[in-house]
Amino acid sequence: MLSKRQRTVLQVLKEQKDYITIDQIAKKVSFSPKTIRNDLSQIGQ
Repeated sequence: MLSKRQRTVLQVLKEQKDYITIDQIAKKVSFSPKTIRNDLSQIGQ
């Protein structure tokens, strides 16, 4: 089950038409880059 934060990160990714960095995602959702990396790692498992 995905957390609300993870769903938010996925939504940002879905809305992108081009490449986006972890730092850019972090700024958009107001979470740290490390949190984004951890979430993407968990989502990928």
